[in-house]
Amino acid sequence: MRELSKNDRWMGLIEEFENEDFSAWPEAAEAFHMRGVGYLHLKDAPKAERDLKEAVERDPEEGFFWYNLAETCHALLKDDARALDAYRKAFELEDNFGWMPAAAAVKAVNILLYQVRNDEALDILRRYRDEDMEKLPPYWRFHILRAYARTYAAQGREAEARVKFRQALIVESTV
Repeated sequence: MRELSKNDRWMGLIEEFENEDFSAWPEAAEAFHMRGVGYLHLKDAPKAERDLKEAVERDPEEGFFWYNLAETCHALLKDDARALDAYRKAFELEDNFGWMPAAAAVKAVNILLYQVRNDEALDILRRYRDEDMEKLPPYWRFHILRAYARTYAAQGREAEARVKFRQALIVESTV
């Protein structure tokens, strides 16, 4: 399974493991997760949701499982409420400055801004203080800076929004 997923051979993974009962596997949560991601990539929402929910039930402390459940809820099921909950869970579980918590934060902020829940969006971004920005990979640093800028703009804080947009442009030019 790992080899197929590493090589993005999602159809092959599904064909080989579609009817497999992972319940007794030592790493059942990971197996359900990988097959769920396969279904996510193949845009099979019900099966992706089923397997990813099983993965998070078996290992509720794995942020990446929550992230892919959020992706399924948002992109395939168009359920922003469930997606937002899962993005938040993924973000909270991964207390680091890697790509996944940053991606979860940006996607959660996007949903909140669309719902005009600007203060909640800013609360999510507060993990990324100015002194922490250098800890982020540049690609995600400019996305976080843009999220800050859009959030400040939505709150009517135009001067702060301009500063963040400028910072984002500087970082983006180096990527």
